[in-house]
Amino acid sequence: MAAPAIKLEFPDIDGLAKEFRKLPKSLSAITQAAAVKRAMKPAEQALKSTTPKGPTGNLRRAIAIKSVPYRKTGTGVAVVGYRKPNTGKPPTVNKKGRRVGVGLAFHQFLVEKGTVKRQTSRWRLRSLLRPRNRGIMPAIQPIARAWEASKEGLASRLETELKQGLVNAMKQFEKYQAARAARAAR
Repeated sequence: MAAPAIKLEFPDIDGLAKEFRKLPKSLSAITQAAAVKRAMKPAEQALKSTTPKGPTGNLRRAIAIKSVPYRKTGTGVAVVGYRKPNTGKPPTVNKKGRRVGVGLAFHQFLVEKGTVKRQTSRWRLRSLLRPRNRGIMPAIQPIARAWEASKEGLASRLETELKQGLVNAMKQFEKYQAARAARAAR
């Protein structure tokens, strides 16, 4: 999943980080990953709105949020982008005979970056005779445009979701301790 470099700073991050450090690392990682995933929903919607539909819709269908809890460090992260091709369910064939599925975004890099103008083969006027072979594809940059559209409220939304995640983690803490004690007693 390709994305521009993202750096968010919070004025109250030390207080949130201190509270998350009080929790067990695995519980902290799970709740942070869930909170960050909820906070990334507007970014996912922005990416869906900037991605071209195309004839099959495979690129737009491949948009997903992936959140990963890192239990050893006690952190959780989320990434918004296109799914890796050839993953998930196998593609199906639609009425027009085209393959349709979530793992068919092979062209995601070409849509984001485009191609450079290149020299076609030896025929002198080949690109004029065959207009489909012009040798360039302009960059549409849906990821960069979606980031620009959604970054305004992302910091505040992330902070509120992390605070809600901390409240949820405090509620789960007793169950977590009881389950841990039951495992230790075995």
